[in-house]
Amino acid sequence: MESNAKRGRVYLQSHKSGKKWKPVWLTLFPQSSSGIGRLEIQDVGGGGSGADGSPGLRRHHHPHTDKKIKVVRLSELLSVVRLPPNAEACPKENMSAFCVETQDRALVFAALKDDCLAWVEALCHSTFQQGFQQGSGQLCMEENQIYASADEVSEFLVEVQKSDAATRCDLQGAYWLQVGQEALLLKDTQKKSVLREWPYEMLRRYGKDKGALTIEAGRRCESGPGSFIFETPQAEKIFYLIQATIKQK
Repeated sequence: MESNAKRGRVYLQSHKSGKKWKPVWLTLFPQSSSGIGRLEIQDVGGGGSGADGSPGLRRHHHPHTDKKIKVVRLSELLSVVRLPPNAEACPKENMSAFCVETQDRALVFAALKDDCLAWVEALCHSTFQQGFQQGSGQLCMEENQIYASADEVSEFLVEVQKSDAATRCDLQGAYWLQVGQEALLLKDTQKKSVLREWPYEMLRRYGKDKGALTIEAGRRCESGPGSFIFETPQAEKIFYLIQATIKQK
């Protein structure tokens, strides 16, 4: 195994078995001279009963075992988020879930709470930060603008925090936040129907800190004026994506 790889036993949610959980070995290989950045998923103690030919997943044979391994290239990942506490019923107590999204599907994993946070941080660092860091450690905006191409639709799972504006709009809990070409869209987590829309030209300001994105809506917004706070580990990525999208208009 490559020296900088991260490996651990987690649970994967199977959509073919009524969202049941199955234990898997998860291994993260950052991009290196030894190979491409990738995420490998291997069943624990079982064969290929979970075979899935969905795009974005490739099957390889590990050189030291006969068990098949699903491989997801880090270059294919659109987002990695730690899910809110009530978003998924985890298989065991003291566990949290996180979602790894590609263009074709979303993979939901569960791990012990501390391990869950470690997986999200490691995946975000290997996928979204290594490619954007320069010698100074600053994010490169020229690279970030790639994420705002006209053909791309980016959605992130967020949790709306309590504020006067959120209370007035009856918003609480988990939602999908989409960075559209003309506006930010807040969507229901089940049917993904649009619940709120904030056109960029009607935003007074927007900002981010380590774990949350904040927008201040103007009076002309359908939601009315006020601040909306979205908790997400992807706050920085969403911020730069909004910034790049507005610059391209």
